[in-house]
Amino acid sequence: MPANRRGVLVEPPTGYRLVREPVAPDLAAYADLHWHVTWDLPPGREHVQGVLPFPCANIAFGPDGALLHGPITRREDRVLAGRGHANGTRLRAGALPALAAGGLPAHRTTDRRLTLVEAFGPDGARLGRALAGATSAEHRAAVEAFLRERLPGAGPDPQALLAARMVDALLAEPATARVGAVAARFGLSPRALQRLFRHYVGLTPKQVLQRSRAHEAVERVAAGDRPPAELALELGYSDQAHFTNAFRAATGRSPGRYGRGP
Repeated sequence: MPANRRGVLVEPPTGYRLVREPVAPDLAAYADLHWHVTWDLPPGREHVQGVLPFPCANIAFGPDGALLHGPITRREDRVLAGRGHANGTRLRAGALPALAAGGLPAHRTTDRRLTLVEAFGPDGARLGRALAGATSAEHRAAVEAFLRERLPGAGPDPQALLAARMVDALLAEPATARVGAVAARFGLSPRALQRLFRHYVGLTPKQVLQRSRAHEAVERVAAGDRPPAELALELGYSDQAHFTNAFRAATGRSPGRYGRGP
């Protein structure tokens, strides 16, 4: 699976297109990228598109309207039919409290979809109007202008940056990273680490590491270049059974069935 589709489960149908684009450099501490999805399926055909999202929130406009999608603890399945599109911006892990109304803690958005007013206060309504019917380029411009208006005058929160760096560390080395070792590297106790992730990320460190391993496992299984027993060892699972159970929990399929495609 191409790196540009990391997190997208199974081979999407013909007519499905995902484009990911970078944010402006001055917003790199607050947002990771913009994304645009389009689909055009034959009449009467539906496709269930599974996604394993990254450990962060998204500002998005799609068939459900303008929403803040909080970090989620599980696979997300969306039923696609007919023709449609969605635009979104993936916020950087740790950035949400600085941008949201009243310093909204990330854990209060976990597994939730909030209206933009709920997430950002009255200014969210203005953003929602700008995103309705917007092209991908108009979405990028509107969200980036909105984020710039909300940037803290004192610059990024050091604790938010710390949370982001720790998430990056867990995502970068899914096979070898250990939560305790990462905490020690950044000088945090296990309890302090849990508090940091609860407020700034909305997922536990263990959940972030499990998501990172799931992303890597999906790509490796789809590539078909290693048997499950070898992948289990290479990705840090205790044995093949542990790997198979974790893979099925993440994707809804065993590695063998997933590798054969839909």
